[in-house]
Amino acid sequence: TKVMWIRWGKSGWAPSSGEAGQDGELEASLGRARPKLGLSFGPELAARWKDSEVLIMERITNLRAAHEKKLGLGFPPLRIVEGPQMGPQDYDIRLFGTRYARGTIEPEMTLAIKSDESAVALKGIETQDPAFGLPAIWISEGEKGKAREAKYTLSNPVTVLITHLNEVLRSEA
Repeated sequence: TKVMWIRWGKSGWAPSSGEAGQDGELEASLGRARPKLGLSFGPELAARWKDSEVLIMERITNLRAAHEKKLGLGFPPLRIVEGPQMGPQDYDIRLFGTRYARGTIEPEMTLAIKSDESAVALKGIETQDPAFGLPAIWISEGEKGKAREAKYTLSNPVTVLITHLNEVLRSEA
């Protein structure tokens, strides 16, 4: 299993890749207990987001800084793993090793979240926004203009994930 740890150190966030327990400093700080916070990606999502790894880490860093500023406390190190037993485009948000929330991402599409003013039907995959449970549709690039005109709120897949993570952390703070 590939594992990516993201931790806060003296010089800010520091990613470290490898098998769990190979990072001596991290292992010492966590002991042998399960990580308090984790993300698991289905195999297809993990493969497709390989190129977005830096962006995801930056967004998590910004989320942590915002939590520290707003709440006066951050959140523990975040462990990111590929979950081969998961659906290909699913992700789990885990607290203390237990799945707390789950979502499905269409990595090549945009999530169009319906508003009260959104009366136009769009072509795509109907779903719900995972963070707030609002009706939504995964749409292709060609539908984005139509969605904007129809007053849908558009979110890229990384933003969908980070918003969901933020809501879970905010609700448990």
